Amino acid sequence: SGNIHSAWYNAPALLIPYFSAEGQLVNLQARYLGSEKKPRFQFPKGARTILYNAPQLVQLSPGDHLHIAEGVSDCLAMLSAGYKAIAIPSATLLTSDDRRLISEAASRLDGRLELDIWPDNDRAGSELGNQLALLATDIGITLHHHKLPEGCKDFGEMYFLNEK
Repeated sequence: SGNIHSAWYNAPALLIPYFSAEGQLVNLQARYLGSEKKPRFQFPKGARTILYNAPQLVQLSPGDHLHIAEGVSDCLAMLSAGYKAIAIPSATLLTSDDRRLISEAASRLDGRLELDIWPDNDRAGSELGNQLALLATDIGITLHHHKLPEGCKDFGEMYFLNEK
């Protein structure tokens, strides 16, 4: 109905929970599923954004590859493919807190963490790739920057096309 805690999202919608690294619910994101022209993704007003699937950061082991997606649906596709994955809610929402969480995970693993990024084939995805490359350099870990096949907009599209 769109009425959870004062109608902050457009219904019908899929509500996506965001948990802290410690497993506490800290935010919700709504993904509009209707056909009218309305914003597709919404957070409650004043809510802070965090990494999606942040509990994955404390479950990593030395030598693991952490796949970073741009958006929840791409992260879900990565998880379906068997990857250890987190998502930045949007290419424009990589915060200093997100950088700190990734840095802390790498530090806990004595730098034995590798990042795999699959940015969307657009300008924002390219900028996100640059930001993550700088982060990997700053914290001294390896970054694998994957390029999506021509014609694929994002990881989710690539994954589901390969599943057919």
